[in-house]
Amino acid sequence: MSIEEVGGGLIFLFVGGAILVIGDFPAIIGLLFCLAGLLLLVRGLD
Repeated sequence: MSIEEVGGGLIFLFVGGAILVIGDFPAIIGLLFCLAGLLLLVRGLD
């Protein structure tokens, strides 16, 4: 378990969620941030 990867994944998820909620940017950007965050979380928890 890597704390840096888990923390980075949570940050990416938070940023992606904020992009989706605020709606100033295209939704695909928020979804990509969420996907990157999930990948980092899975990699960090492995």
